[in-house]
Amino acid sequence: MAVKPPELADAFRERWIVPRREMTKEVLKAAVHQGDLQPKADLEAIIDMLYGPIYYRLQIETGPISDAFTDTIFEQALKGLKRTD
Repeated sequence: MAVKPPELADAFRERWIVPRREMTKEVLKAAVHQGDLQPKADLEAIIDMLYGPIYYRLQIETGPISDAFTDTIFEQALKGLKRTD
């Protein structure tokens, strides 16, 4: 039996996206606990800021996904989230 597109999307989300979001959320929670990020940081929004540009680039093919690109995303996204007090 062939997998239908909605089933494929569900499987991709459950087997690929959700586990990576959960791993990232744990890393961000540790950063909050260590005082590196603001205590009230919206972790779901941060995850979207980090992964969104990568998936966009994959879909639209606007350029390569290189170490330099991902480093820039990470630095720019977290720059405004660092705890300053």
